Amino acid sequence: MNSTTQLQLQRHHSDSLAGALKHAETLISQAIDKACEEIEAIAAQMQNPAVTRLSGSAFEISSKSLGQSWDPFAHDWGMQFQMVARLLRLRNLGMVRSLLEGARVDDKALGRVCLSAPVIEACRLSIGDI
Repeated sequence: MNSTTQLQLQRHHSDSLAGALKHAETLISQAIDKACEEIEAIAAQMQNPAVTRLSGSAFEISSKSLGQSWDPFAHDWGMQFQMVARLLRLRNLGMVRSLLEGARVDDKALGRVCLSAPVIEACRLSIGDI
């Protein structure tokens, strides 16, 4: 085999690999988009029963229902679902994985947060383990 043939073979393998990677990236992107759509659909239907939604981001909750946490994020399941979808779109799978394992993580907008158990369970059922 001469050097021209070897170069052609290398170029062919390189092109094949690039095509396979592009296809894999497309599949991953489609899977993430589908997961985000599912999570947003769940968010529209599943709300914290202790919360009365006043508007998109405003709600009321009785002080008796606050328990140990007075942090609004801890009670706003809709916002928690939105955060998971945002992190998925940003491809921050490590942070999503940590949240779904029940860990507290630092979010630039919200500070140190964790997800409520029902949100974790719904996300796991929807998107599985990451």
